[in-house]
Amino acid sequence: MYYKKMTSNSINNPGQEPESESNSASGHTEGGNEFSGSTKGLSGQVIGGRYKIEETIKDSRHTSVYKARHLLLDKPVAIKVMFLKLKDNENMFLRFKREAKLAAELSHVNICTMQDYWISEEGFPFIVTEFISGKRVTDLVKAAGGKLDEELAAAIVLQLCAALIHAHRTGIIHRDISPQNIMIDGGTVKLIDFGMAKSLYDTDSNLSMENTVYGTPTFMSPEQCMRKELDHRSDIYSLGCVFYMMLTGLPPFREQGLIDLVRAHISREPPVETEVKDPRLIPILKKMLAKNPDDRYFSASKLQSELEAQGFKAQISRT
Repeated sequence: MYYKKMTSNSINNPGQEPESESNSASGHTEGGNEFSGSTKGLSGQVIGGRYKIEETIKDSRHTSVYKARHLLLDKPVAIKVMFLKLKDNENMFLRFKREAKLAAELSHVNICTMQDYWISEEGFPFIVTEFISGKRVTDLVKAAGGKLDEELAAAIVLQLCAALIHAHRTGIIHRDISPQNIMIDGGTVKLIDFGMAKSLYDTDSNLSMENTVYGTPTFMSPEQCMRKELDHRSDIYSLGCVFYMMLTGLPPFREQGLIDLVRAHISREPPVETEVKDPRLIPILKKMLAKNPDDRYFSASKLQSELEAQGFKAQISRT
């Protein structure tokens, strides 16, 4: 099975992003790739005839993300590149293209905007999105001393509800809502990285890898852990895990081993009543984190309405 890599440090330190299959700090990907030490491979190069690569943002198992500049418009963009060694892997190529097509269906202020999809002269595909210069939720939590106040955390969740309402109505579930995929740019929350997203209307099972579990284990729903069919309520659970982490400084389950962590998501109740201080949020979080999808909020819209009914607002002062 494939999970994003989880380390004990990433569980116990919410300011530390969970690692992917790469050593993102050093810029080297396990197993190597044609862009070994990606910055050396593409930094300074122009791809697609108009995008100049400036620096590496992160590496993962199959892709690298770069900050680049659109030469004609003189504006920064983010570019996600599939490794050249995978260009002849038809399944990976089609999955990458599907990611681009799903992202292109979404247009919302709280979702990172997809701008272009192209295949380079060398044969590797790449996705161009807006460049977000803000902070990740992990950075905000760390800067705040380990947890956020209730008003800010709820405001972030409310803006994410708006993003999910749009995505879910389009038939797209994210499948990897986690702190590293949420950014704050000024007062605007942005949901990023739809690389694990799925369209509920997509019936092509050939593009899904066998024995695959998509997501970041610390923030996965019980049904994700059990490899069951997912719908939009899985995103609600993952958002609940992020909400809990913002309020308490730690995710709801912190087991060191992957198997124990998965079992906790499936069978253990999170300590919401003892760890969450605001009584308005306790029943909301318990419902978001319900084991049975039928016991959760039916939609992000219902969650949004409940938070607003408790007096929370989506506005965020510049961070």
